[in-house]
Amino acid sequence: MSRGKELEGKHNKNVVNLGLVSLFTDMASAMVHPTLPLFLVIVLKEDVENIAALLAITSFVSYALRYWGGFLSDKHDKNKLFLLVGYGISALCKPLLFFSYHWQTVAIIRSGERFGKAIRAAPKDKLLSQSSVKKKKGKTFGLHKTLDLIGEFSGLVITALVLYIFSETESTFRNLFLFSLVPGLIAMVILAVKVEDVKSAGQKSSKRGFKFHIEPSIKGPVVIFCLLSIVMAQEAFYLLKANELGYSVSTILIFLIVMRASQVLITAKIGSFIDKFGSRIALLVACLSGVFGMSVLLGSQWYHLLFAFLLFGLFDSIAITSIRTIIGELAVDKGSSFGLFYFLYAICSAIGLFTAGLIWETFGSDMLILLSIAATGFVAISGFRVFLPCKTN
Repeated sequence: MSRGKELEGKHNKNVVNLGLVSLFTDMASAMVHPTLPLFLVIVLKEDVENIAALLAITSFVSYALRYWGGFLSDKHDKNKLFLLVGYGISALCKPLLFFSYHWQTVAIIRSGERFGKAIRAAPKDKLLSQSSVKKKKGKTFGLHKTLDLIGEFSGLVITALVLYIFSETESTFRNLFLFSLVPGLIAMVILAVKVEDVKSAGQKSSKRGFKFHIEPSIKGPVVIFCLLSIVMAQEAFYLLKANELGYSVSTILIFLIVMRASQVLITAKIGSFIDKFGSRIALLVACLSGVFGMSVLLGSQWYHLLFAFLLFGLFDSIAITSIRTIIGELAVDKGSSFGLFYFLYAICSAIGLFTAGLIWETFGSDMLILLSIAATGFVAISGFRVFLPCKTN
């Protein structure tokens, strides 16, 4: 076997092993995150404004600190160390929600868990990019996202079965949080034993100092994606809308399970589509999916909600795979670029979540949806020239 093929095989194994780490981590997350807004409403009796504030705080922590992880990963040309620390913190924080009795406590624990994700996110995307075959980065990120989704799907099925068998009681919610430790530890073992670091090669890092700078090659798509994070209704509000319409937690989880299953089936194909037609066109398709999904969310029947969840899942899969592919293909300082993207996304997502909560509490959920539809359509139309070029390479 030639040296090149040997390295390619090693890198492909790295992509799969990183995917397995994410699979078990997301399985643990799915035992916590989807039920957390419902836990706050049903068990802790919190209103939507407080939930939105919590989501805004934790989203900001999750994404704002990612620049540091990316910058340090570029500076020291190391990835695995940041992954071990980040995944370790997240795995240990999730079970602590068992002890939360106020939304402020949930915010502190969730922020700690999101801090772990902040440390690992940019180095993980950088390592994926470095481990992928040239001109097949879309396929690499599509495969990784697919394994992510398989983990989420599995965790949601476990959660739905537990809630169905043991009923939607406070103790059931809390025990789910506690037992999320098990898949989290499995992910840590795979990471420690199977994942190998990859040194930077080919494109040289600019080795610039710590400085906030969006590289010109990725500026347009990054700005558009961040604007979408302000105006798009996010997954938590889909869950809260279903709860407002009177659907049980088990039924809402079924909507999520079907959505994740559809994402598993399409995400790998999305990666290949991106490689063929380009990430900017894919982002435009994501915008259209988001607008149609929010439109259907105005209905009250179960099939309206199911279709809305499916369209949101399509938006989510296309959008995040596209922007990660753009940065992986075009950025020179990949770690810093991924980190800065997540930092900007943190600010915009926090603004969007907090504003959405205020609109919901003041004017109601339907007004929030209508405003989101109008704003998302405006962002898509105004950003069309950014999306229009078909190729990332």
